[in-house]
Amino acid sequence: MGTGGRTAGRHTTVVIGKDGSLIGYGGKNSEIDGFMPKVVSRDGGKTYAKSKTSFRPLGSGQRPSIIRLASGRLFFVADLFDKKKLGPTGAGAFVALSDDDGETWKTRQLPGMVTVGYTTATQAPNGVIHIVTSKNLPPLDIELNEAWILHGGPEDREGTGQFHLQGTQTFRSPNGRKLWEVTYDRGRKTGVETLWGPDGSRRWERRYGASGDWTWTIFSADGRISAQSRWNGKDLVAASTAGPLK
Repeated sequence: MGTGGRTAGRHTTVVIGKDGSLIGYGGKNSEIDGFMPKVVSRDGGKTYAKSKTSFRPLGSGQRPSIIRLASGRLFFVADLFDKKKLGPTGAGAFVALSDDDGETWKTRQLPGMVTVGYTTATQAPNGVIHIVTSKNLPPLDIELNEAWILHGGPEDREGTGQFHLQGTQTFRSPNGRKLWEVTYDRGRKTGVETLWGPDGSRRWERRYGASGDWTWTIFSADGRISAQSRWNGKDLVAASTAGPLK
């Protein structure tokens, strides 16, 4: 059963607005005055109001992706241009965040990327955003967080997606209490990573050194250290199940 209305093209990517409207971006081989279309429906898809965005239109084998993040922002990922028309000089991809349901965007180019193609995105419970690409061999899973887009951070010039995690990442319960927190530096965890229980007590923490070494401490219900282990990368160096290491 159809909705009755039509978006601005095939393969439009749609997200629900804060007011309950349907907000769509893209549409294969479609454009408004040389820009990617945006459509908004406030009647459940029966009719759509169309306008142009600040993004360039895409072509065959390309589709943007838009999702609502836990922070309330919209996250958008797409190729920079219709690569089949512009050739290699038009290659590239970008990500963007919006605080006002797509009225304005904070964008950042994904360094080292030729295309994300027919892409999709999702956000994990820990807040990390994952992008899956369809036109790269091998296929890429790019990981990044909002801080990398909003506040800057190092660029991953090898195209692995590793360096797109930057700054402090926090996962909270519905009541706002911290459940997990860690700080990234160039895609690597640094300082102290902590997991809390729903009651606010520490369950475990990991302390990261500068040379790939880290210590994992597990706490009992009364807050005491019940086990501790020392690691070098993925290799176990020492462990104790009777309290802290000596």
